[in-house]
Amino acid sequence: MDKLTADYIAMSGDIEGFGTSELYVTVASHAAIDGSSLTVREAFRLFDLGLAVGDRPLNDYLAVADLKEAYITADNELDRHAEITPELLCRLNGTAAARTGHERIGGGDVWDERKGEYRTNETAGERGIYDRGGIAAFVDTFCMQLREAMSQEMTPAERYELSFKAAYNLSSISPWSLYSNGTALIAMYMVQRAGGLIPTAIAPDLKEEYLKSLAISKEYRNIAPFVNFMKTAHIKHLKEMTAVSLAAERKNYLAAAEKTTPAKTDDNQLEGLFAIMPEETINTDSPKIILAEDEPIPHDLPKAVDLNEIEF
Repeated sequence: MDKLTADYIAMSGDIEGFGTSELYVTVASHAAIDGSSLTVREAFRLFDLGLAVGDRPLNDYLAVADLKEAYITADNELDRHAEITPELLCRLNGTAAARTGHERIGGGDVWDERKGEYRTNETAGERGIYDRGGIAAFVDTFCMQLREAMSQEMTPAERYELSFKAAYNLSSISPWSLYSNGTALIAMYMVQRAGGLIPTAIAPDLKEEYLKSLAISKEYRNIAPFVNFMKTAHIKHLKEMTAVSLAAERKNYLAAAEKTTPAKTDDNQLEGLFAIMPEETINTDSPKIILAEDEPIPHDLPKAVDLNEIEF
């Protein structure tokens, strides 16, 4: 990851140039994790033209548009060097749920998803059952430990790993009844951008593998399957972005050079620059995504981890 990150930055893909289209890809990809049916192309059309075309549910369009606003809010907070706090995470979650959230009742209490309030109901498959006070304490501890970890000197690969652990820790407890996964991925995004890294975008076709690796890590109370999947998915993303950047650079170079390239004549049988520089073959092959469940799980893997333990 260190080498791929350096290669991409060397091709003018530095974090300062992280632009609109890359943000759109990140938003559209991560919306799919929380159930959106929009394709990346449909999300672009929505963001650029305000058009909701097709037979997708209106709820999906609203959710994707609100998630974009949550990412923009996160970017604005990063610009003013804000720290990741429980209050900020709740505000980001509420922004993502602004038009699709509802007031809920559960666990003897009421909460409003549109305000980013913590859930109080029980959720199947969680690491444990928490009341609102327990969830608040978990998120407080999570943010405190994450800020401490972010203050340390790290290589790009180490910061990516920290961001993946942040996403897992927040997803594993699911503090909100709506868009907990999406909010965890925003936290991951903020860790990466704060460190000057290219943000990870989990491709929509990897949604099932993402959820599967998350479920396995939860089941075995072991963060490794999820982190290993995220590393592989991010390497795939970086390679694809590098290939796109190479193709764009070549197109721009050809467009500029062709203006000064002699046209084909009897004395010059070469037909412009394309004859001098044939089409390059850009290798876009991605590493095979190995499902976490394909890797043998040790029989002695401990399951009795303290539920309040947060691993960074």
